[in-house]
Amino acid sequence: MIDLFLAPGRYIQERGISKKIGEFIFPLGKRPLFLADELVYSKVVKTLLESLGGTNLKGR
Repeated sequence: MIDLFLAPGRYIQERGISKKIGEFIFPLGKRPLFLADELVYSKVVKTLLESLGGTNLKGR
C-alpha cells in the first residue's frame, strides 16, 4: 500500500489570517469553492464571506 500526502504549494499561518483570505484567493480564480463539515462551516463562514466582500469574488 502507498501512503500519499499532498500539500498546497503555499501554506500561510498567522493569527487572524482568515480575515485576509480574499487577498490570497483573488489571484487564483473568480468563484472559489469552500468545502467544510458543519462544525467548521459554522465557525468560519461569516469571516470568510466578509473577507471575500472586499473583492469581486463570490463564495459558494
